[in-house]
Amino acid sequence: MRPRVSVVFATCGDAPLLARAIPPLLAAKTCDVEVVVVNNDPAQDVAAALGSVARDSVRVIEMGQNAGFCRAHNRGIAESEGEFVFLANADLFVAPDYVDVLVEFFERRPRAACANGKILRYDLVNDRPTELLDTAGLSIGRNRRGMDRGEGRDDDGAFDVEEQVFAVNGAAFFARRTALEEVAVDGEVLDETFFIYKEDLDLSWRLRLAGWECWYVPSARAYHARTSRGLGTRAYRSSPVAFHRQQRVKPQLSRTNSMRNQWLMLVKNEDLSNLSRDLGHIAVRELSVVIWALLFSPRTLVAVRDFVRLLPRALVKRRAIRRTRVVSSGALREWFEHG
Repeated sequence: MRPRVSVVFATCGDAPLLARAIPPLLAAKTCDVEVVVVNNDPAQDVAAALGSVARDSVRVIEMGQNAGFCRAHNRGIAESEGEFVFLANADLFVAPDYVDVLVEFFERRPRAACANGKILRYDLVNDRPTELLDTAGLSIGRNRRGMDRGEGRDDDGAFDVEEQVFAVNGAAFFARRTALEEVAVDGEVLDETFFIYKEDLDLSWRLRLAGWECWYVPSARAYHARTSRGLGTRAYRSSPVAFHRQQRVKPQLSRTNSMRNQWLMLVKNEDLSNLSRDLGHIAVRELSVVIWALLFSPRTLVAVRDFVRLLPRALVKRRAIRRTRVVSSGALREWFEHG
């Protein structure tokens, strides 16, 4: 039987992009593709936005409200059937062979849980692809800051090697369903208390703790019209002006959720051995973010209240995660060596 891939989009205000994003996915030659669009925005007409896109291959689920990126994707995962699941943003435009390349890769790598292809930036303003890297997978430092490898760099061949990465970016999260089901907590693949942001790093961390692998596969290419951009691999302390500018242009929701979810992620996945080694690095990073918010965006600090409220649930989830953990602190530590 041909492999089946379930592509899940969680859309909120960006449905018009789906008419461009979906057709290349349906061009897969070696597998069957089903597309599930989960609508978080009752004000948008997804069916109208799809236009002439092959509707027999697209199913629309209405959430009736903005239920959050994580809950919408969980609904799409639960109501789809493919042995592979591709969580994609509406502003992700893949090459016609993207799905085929990744399915073939997963057949070669039985312990691969998730993967990113080489994701380049797309310029929506001028409606053109660029040769700037958007992400080559996620790395993580001793300060536990997740970073998109190669972000903003010219695609000069430096990221042309197929290799393991710590985590996979959520804009193009291609995964094996059995792995997702293994690390789900109370039926949630993505942690719904996160609502949006950092859910990709959290899920990848859980997969690694359970002994699965996360990969970067450059032969699979796509373009992403990212709206929220980071500093790449530049450190906050060495780029304070750039950090300030980046934070200022972020929406309030992004700043608040990123702060809260960073702490929830650490509570759930960190271990005492690695935490004690890297506590100074982690503290400096978190204090930098908090002090900036205190000075320039006090409303962001509602994240502290939300974190305290959600902490008991995070501790329950931590216990569930530890029951599936098979990887030692030392083996995990190699991913935290830089930064």
